[in-house]
Amino acid sequence: MKKENYAIILLLVIILSIQLAIPISNNFLPIGWDTYFHIKYSSTIIETAKIPKMNPYFPEFVHGYTPGAHASVAVISIIGGVEQLQILQLFSLLPAIFAIPIVLAFYSLALKYVKPKYALLAAFLYYFSSLMHSTIIATNGAALENSLTYPYVAALVSFVLFPVLISSIIECSEQQSIRNLAVSSAILAVITLSYHITAVVSYGLLLTYLGISFFKHGNGKLRRSILLVMLLGIVISSPYILHIVFSGLPAETSAIKTYATLSIQDYIRLLHLPLFGASIFSLLLLLFSSKVRSSILTIPANRLMILASWTIFLIVMSQAYLFGIFLVNDRFAWYLIAPTSIIAVLCFLGLEKHIANLDQIGRQKILHAIQCLLIIGTIFSIALLPEIRQPDDSKNFLSGELEGISWLRENANGLTIATSPKTGFLISSLSHVYTVAIPPTIADYYIENLEHRISDLKVIFNISTPLNESLQLIANYNIKYIYIGKEVDDWFKIYDLNPYQLLSKPYCKPVFPLKPLIKEGTDTYDFDGDGVPETFQTFNWNGTKRSSKVYILTNPFFSTNLTFCGLFDSKGAHGPIRISVNGVLVKEIVANEEERGKWLTYQIEVPKEVLKEINKVLVENMDPYNNFYLDYIGFDSSDATQPDSGTQIFEVQYLSSLNIGSNAFDMDSDGTLDIFDNFTENGGHKEYFLYSSCGNETTLTIHHLFPETSTTNQVEVYVNNMLVGNLTLIEETLKMKWLTHAITIPEGTLKKGWNTIKFVNTDKNNNWYLSFIQLA
Repeated sequence: MKKENYAIILLLVIILSIQLAIPISNNFLPIGWDTYFHIKYSSTIIETAKIPKMNPYFPEFVHGYTPGAHASVAVISIIGGVEQLQILQLFSLLPAIFAIPIVLAFYSLALKYVKPKYALLAAFLYYFSSLMHSTIIATNGAALENSLTYPYVAALVSFVLFPVLISSIIECSEQQSIRNLAVSSAILAVITLSYHITAVVSYGLLLTYLGISFFKHGNGKLRRSILLVMLLGIVISSPYILHIVFSGLPAETSAIKTYATLSIQDYIRLLHLPLFGASIFSLLLLLFSSKVRSSILTIPANRLMILASWTIFLIVMSQAYLFGIFLVNDRFAWYLIAPTSIIAVLCFLGLEKHIANLDQIGRQKILHAIQCLLIIGTIFSIALLPEIRQPDDSKNFLSGELEGISWLRENANGLTIATSPKTGFLISSLSHVYTVAIPPTIADYYIENLEHRISDLKVIFNISTPLNESLQLIANYNIKYIYIGKEVDDWFKIYDLNPYQLLSKPYCKPVFPLKPLIKEGTDTYDFDGDGVPETFQTFNWNGTKRSSKVYILTNPFFSTNLTFCGLFDSKGAHGPIRISVNGVLVKEIVANEEERGKWLTYQIEVPKEVLKEINKVLVENMDPYNNFYLDYIGFDSSDATQPDSGTQIFEVQYLSSLNIGSNAFDMDSDGTLDIFDNFTENGGHKEYFLYSSCGNETTLTIHHLFPETSTTNQVEVYVNNMLVGNLTLIEETLKMKWLTHAITIPEGTLKKGWNTIKFVNTDKNNNWYLSFIQLA
């Protein structure tokens, strides 16, 4: 076996080892945010056994992403027996699966230009320079990164196919047979179906090649062959192209909006300094050394024209934003690594002639020294990147959210969730749920109203939004679950949103996590100075809306003892902190001068009638001059050592009936507490919201109580601000008893969706109590 063959095998072993070490170190979790779109798309093909025509995130919109690569991964999954839960592990291994074919394909292409030993160096430069590049910030704020370690399926497939296409085009240009035409056309069609950006590069390279060929006479037959290859490629891939044509161009896509104004420094960062420097050195030698020119001219002219066309097109496309063409231009600049790796080693052909007067050992030493400098410099340029040492965002997210995602996958198939855009993107990629919005910076598919969707999300969770508006938006998007997690909480803080006022209402039912006690772990600080930081949740007040939070607490044995550990800021005021269980206020906590700055444990007695098996406990900081810190809260204080992940899932209840209550008292003296809302005297009023599926219900049923001081005409009932009846009491014996009234609703008063039910107490001398309403 030749020495070069041993070397390429060694290189492939090293590459495979690196690509396998990465998923192992990440616990087989794939890296890169775009990965999760590829997971979603491939999963959709696996589950439906067909190419999706509609957007897998937003079924109401047409889908236009290239299907070929995802279909390939779907086939791999089906043949390999990969289950839905194993799709993450499969994607984490995809770079390792594709690494060897990618390098071999490029190595085979490099052999068209240089000797095997230099083709091997070109393959090394190509792989290691493509391993990772520095982050570049796009004009819309997106962080642009590319890497062969990212399991971007479409890119990985095209990295194999594109060098094969160029090799095939070279064969076609040198021997214009029907076989070569058919093979080149088929490869071009598959690239078109696999990755839209590489398809742009492929057709752009061929068009640039045709343009350059006009400067050389006698190439008419070759030009016709290239045009025929392009035409056949379009014909073979025409079903997808026609789908795009009839779908229209996407209104919002990151491929168009995400671009960077690249400078020469950016090109150096993208290609890495050793490769950039070597390529510039080669070009200078080509300009000023006749020996280098003569050696390079031994390469067939058509091959050099293809290399030049490849390079020129990528440079032009990476600067195309200057001409108003926006298409992820950093990717085109990064693709320059491939032709630049070949250009960088072309100079070795001329260098051999420059040192021809030396003996063989001397020539080898000089050439090996230059190659070693390139190899070592490339490795160091990668190792010094800060991105290599930083933990991946998606890995951090998944480590805390997999449990909640698994719950959604098992319980929310085909339903819509509301959460932050980034969280929604990742969750819907890994489960069968739909989301209201995804981040604009990764919206690389057809979405007509993404910015409006994100705006609606903010309205839903804005504390100043009237409740009926939030509920109506929830109904408009048919939201079934609200998902809260650490990343979502960060998104809320950025936009000064607070979902907990909405979540504390009876329209949102807690379903996950079902824990009796939650240990907070959001913030850390060593309050007591013992050297060990305490973990806690901060409840700010002054200048913020982060003053409340809902805790989902199970209580299967209906324990009436709620344990609560918290601390008042030593520099703050005395409170109060309000604790409500299932909408009923059960305690207000204050602190005196001696208690502030110390962790205090409170045992709160909760009325048994207020409790449920799953309870919503709302903690509210009511003091604008105080920060309050919560350590843990629960109905079981036996183990408060494990911090909670912070993930919470609420089910939206589209209620046609509502059990009402913010107060608990035995009104009718039957020995059990009654849960109710208290309508104060002299115009006291409150609004509630009931859901009507059709808007044609005819009756509003009301369960209520008149006190001993009642008169005959006290409460007005409004539906959607229209007076529909009065609640009166004629018999004195019915006072202090819970009564049920039915009011007929005039036709046309109700609407489909949420309706406002308002009660106005008009009696100046009366308190009125309401416990239940229902549409029927």
